[in-house]
Amino acid sequence: VISGKNVKIGDFSFGNCTSLTNFEIINSGTIELGMNEFVNCSNLYQINIKSELNSDVKFGQNCFGGCNGLRIFNINGGNLIIKNDCFKSNESLTHLFILKANKIVIYDDQFINSKSIQTITLDSETETKLGNNCFSGSEKLEMFQLFSKGGITVNTKSFTKCKKLTFSSLNAGSNLTLSDKSFSESSIEKIELNGQDVTICNDC
Repeated sequence: VISGKNVKIGDFSFGNCTSLTNFEIINSGTIELGMNEFVNCSNLYQINIKSELNSDVKFGQNCFGGCNGLRIFNINGGNLIIKNDCFKSNESLTHLFILKANKIVIYDDQFINSKSIQTITLDSETETKLGNNCFSGSEKLEMFQLFSKGGITVNTKSFTKCKKLTFSSLNAGSNLTLSDKSFSESSIEKIELNGQDVTICNDC
């Protein structure tokens, strides 16, 4: 457990620590984790990170790569940007929770073709943006929930070919946009969309 006003951890600091099972940062402001931070931590099961609402949370290249025991990823607070293939080669993550964040941005292809992720819950104060193909082809994804007091943008093919995805709920305080083919070729049985202005694009 790490606690500090601001937390910065250099590259490869926990790499190959096969005995590490849980990692937690609490009561922090800005958080920055370096490249290959937890690479090949094969027994790392759960990560919990709690940051102040307006602080930045950043992950380096391949930060969680090869963490093939990682099941639960829980972030509370902060401005969170997921990019740099920080979950590359991770085939074990089942639950992704990002709660009470200020802003959430997930770049293109970050979880594409996931073989393990089952549930996703995202909650932001100002805005949430999901990049192209960010969860497409996630073969075990069953439920996706997204709440934002601001706007929500789901870009092209974000959830296409999610064959087990039957339920999605997206609730925005302002604009809600689903881009082309956002949920195409999925198995959606029920979808809830709420926003001031709702835009559904082609072949969604």
